[in-house]
Amino acid sequence: MSRADNLGHPADFRVSYRFRTPNEGGRETLPLQGYRSDFLYEEDDVPGAGIYMIHPEFEDPNGVPIPEEAHAVSKGTARMWIVSGQMREVHRQRIKPGVRGYMVEGSRKVAEVEVIEVQGLHTNPQSPITPSGEDSCGKCGGTWPSPAPLEPAIIRMIRNLIDQGSSIHAIAELRKRTACSLTTAKAVQQHLGTSDGRCHECGTALTGARVTNCSSCGALNYWVGDAA
Repeated sequence: MSRADNLGHPADFRVSYRFRTPNEGGRETLPLQGYRSDFLYEEDDVPGAGIYMIHPEFEDPNGVPIPEEAHAVSKGTARMWIVSGQMREVHRQRIKPGVRGYMVEGSRKVAEVEVIEVQGLHTNPQSPITPSGEDSCGKCGGTWPSPAPLEPAIIRMIRNLIDQGSSIHAIAELRKRTACSLTTAKAVQQHLGTSDGRCHECGTALTGARVTNCSSCGALNYWVGDAA
């Protein structure tokens, strides 16, 4: 299922892209569908310029999204998704056909892109829409099927396994105890709050329900909750 099917609206825009070779400072291997690079405007390629959370969804030669976890090709087209709805107003002033930029990993430019089509940028919502039955992280922009409610005892056990360096065992236990998919188990493992009730991403103290967005960075956290 494409991201448009999941979110109920089209991508913000489309680009043509070319991944740089390792000799050009690019990646050693081509990424999989689901890759979370960021976006840099070519004209902003100066020290201190902003890098934006705009993620690609790679297409096949017919413009159809390739399957999840399939490898992208070195040169092709991609749908681009602005992660933070509040930032759409900024990009509405800048994105148009012919605008050039880069997919970046940190400060490293790994692919050159050019906007070829504006799609839902001017009509998509300014706040994210998450379909029923899915969880979404405001920090990384990922979405995945919601797990069954996680009891505090399970959360503590999984957190303990992760802290011991046994992430693979933690994922296996999650799948066994909740019957969730591998995708969901990996997402929960990556978004589990710390053992002392802090955001896994920025360390801010968590409050509220067992599934909550960090008040500081927006990252989704699974944790034991205030009532535990």
